[in-house]
Parts: sequence; structure tokens; C-alpha cells
Amino acid sequence: MLNFGINPDICDWFKSFLANRISKVKIEWCVKWKLALAENKTLVLHLGKSNPKHSYFTGTTKVQSTTCARDLGILVDDALTFENHIDKIVNNALHKSRMVLRSFRSSNPNFYFKLFNVFIRPTLEYGCELFHPSSSRLTARLDYPLRFFSRKVFIRCNMSFRPQTLSDTSSPYERRLRITSQHSLLFRRLFLILKTYFKIVTHRCHFPNLSKFIQPANSTRFPYRLKLCCAKNDSFLHKYFSLWDKIVPHFPKLVSEEVFASRVGQLPLESFVS
Repeated sequence: MLNFGINPDICDWFKSFLANRISKVKIEWCVKWKLALAENKTLVLHLGKSNPKHSYFTGTTKVQSTTCARDLGILVDDALTFENHIDKIVNNALHKSRMVLRSFRSSNPNFYFKLFNVFIRPTLEYGCELFHPSSSRLTARLDYPLRFFSRKVFIRCNMSFRPQTLSDTSSPYERRLRITSQHSLLFRRLFLILKTYFKIVTHRCHFPNLSKFIQPANSTRFPYRLKLCCAKNDSFLHKYFSLWDKIVPHFPKLVSEEVFASRVGQLPLESFVS
């Protein structure tokens, strides 16, 4: 809080307030509803490099601090890299991929990719609006299960993915996706992020204090053009503002959610973030 220019006295009051509120949860709320607090599952995650890492208590019991905690199925680390979460879901997806390849035999590649899209892809896409990686290494890591799976399927189905012309400079992975009409997992994540962005911008879902982050630019040519209302930060709306701004020219008129998704699905989204 000090980094944002907040008065030190207010910071001290906030720390005291937070500690008292935790104690109230333990003493008042639990007693009132006759429910025991699971102290072994209660953790403190200290975020930020300059975090003083204060100790918090529930009554007389100290709340254990950690560098990584699981919340609603997503592993959040104290540096907000989500590397632990990405490693976990990638390993899980690879395990499922090997199980599918061991359990089924077919010469039809579409059969295998339907299995991947139903049983494996959701593991890699769940909550992607929160943990979309910021480094190329983690981005490639998330695409590895589909890269591995598609290569095994092409070998099993005795299909070639060599370039058909000398001018074809795409990678073997890109050719496999093109032949089977599949999208990369990077494309899928960007697609889902833009769908969520659309819902927020069009007020189809609630986003607290939306007007403090973005506002309509009142463009006569592009009704979905937006403008930032404060200094750019790492919030969801600001992080993907440039991506949103690149697709806006493709929508000169207001459209329904279904039309938006259909049109965005035809855009080369990977090229917008390269």
C-alpha cells in the first residue's frame, strides 16, 4: 500500500483492522454459527516483492504462511507467475493424453481429436482468463500436450504432415493443426479471454467499478472502441486492452454475443500477440 502513496498511518490501521477481522471470524462468526474454522486449511499468501510479511492470528493460533495456495482449482504463487499451476495442468493433460492413446485404437484422426477436445482440453483452459502466461516459455509449455498428442495421432494414423510446397514455412505442429482443422491452445485461450472481455464491456457480467478502468470512446466508426481511465496496470481489463483494441476494427456495428464469437473465431488471434 505504501507503494501507491497511501499514508503510513492508514497502512498501520489497515494491518490492525485485518488482524482483528480474522480474529472476529474465529471468535464471533464461528461461535455464532457453531462451525469450527479449519485452521490447517487457512493460509496467508504474501504478494509483492516489498511485502513486510506480517503474521496473522485466528485467536491465539498463528495463520500459516505459504508461497503457493490453491483457490477454486487454480494454484496461485506469491509472484503471480502461475508457473506451478501451468506445470500441474500440463502434466495432468499429458497423463490423460497417454491414457486416451492407450485405451483407443482407430485410423480416424478426427476421432482422436474429439477425445482430446472433450476430455483433455478443458483441463488446460479452465480459468485461463486468470493465468494466461506472460512468457513465451510458459506459452509453449501450455501447447505441449496438444503438440505431443497430434504428433502421436498422425504417426498412428499413418498421415504425413510434411510441407506440400517449398514456400510453406510453417512448423510441423502448425501443419498438423491445419490439416485437422484444429486451433492451438494459445488461440483458444485468447478466444475465451475476448469472449469474457466482450461480456464485461457489454455488461453481460458484473465487473466492480468498471468505469474506473475503461470507458467507451464514443467512436462513430467503431462502437466497441474503448479508452483507459487511469494509468495502465496489470488488471484484466488493462492487460488485454491492446488485444481488444486490435479486434475492434472488425466490428463496425454492434453484434450479439453469438456473432461476436463466430467472427472472432475466424481472426488470426496468435498474430495479434506476437
